[in-house]
Amino acid sequence: YTVQILATRKPADAEALLRKLQARGLAAYVRKVSDGAGASYRVRVGSYGTFGEASSMADRCRSRCPTGMVPV
Repeated sequence: YTVQILATRKPADAEALLRKLQARGLAAYVRKVSDGAGASYRVRVGSYGTFGEASSMADRCRSRCPTGMVPV
């Protein structure tokens, strides 16, 4: 499980957030996904063994920056 922090069509926005999250010590990464409308960039945090662990991280992230994060 991972926690998605942001989905955007702007790679610069994804990279900027990625750097901020990594500077805070989080295991963040960007996943590029292509579809019929072009590419989107998904900023995600972690690789958790259980939904509960991912949900806990989502709660911590949500309390700091409420952007609708969801464990996936």
